[in-house]
Amino acid sequence: MGYKPTTLLGKYDKVRIKLFDNQTQYVGLESVFTNNLITRINLGNKKLIQDFAPVEIQADILSAKVSPISRGSVGSVVLVTEYRVEVVLRVKLMQRWKEKMLWSKTFKREVSYIPPQISISELSSVSSFYNNSALQLTFSNIAKTVSGDIYTALTDRF
Repeated sequence: MGYKPTTLLGKYDKVRIKLFDNQTQYVGLESVFTNNLITRINLGNKKLIQDFAPVEIQADILSAKVSPISRGSVGSVVLVTEYRVEVVLRVKLMQRWKEKMLWSKTFKREVSYIPPQISISELSSVSSFYNNSALQLTFSNIAKTVSGDIYTALTDRF
């Protein structure tokens, strides 16, 4: 038996990864999601990603929604105490020279996060960088999770 290197659907042993296309208002998601997928694939097979591969992974970040789901108050100030973050991606495996789609799937991930909280009643606001930092970390966690799902979908052999 022994070790058998990971191959993609269609028995391809080399793949190129194109920078994800970000169709959202959130700057930088394309590099976060692309880098997480590269990292996940390299965990399985460091030789799989090649510049001159016959197939290419292309992905579109179709939407990223951030919605308040819980509110609280400190004195007279109403604060959002929890947000829901939803990201939708469409991933395709394409033959590079024929522009033929070999595989396609849409992934949707949803998580919630708790933003930094103000617990001093004299304060009514805080720098938006605190919440942005928590949001970016949440996007990064979603990217890590969905990258594992993409890798599994591309390499599964039922």
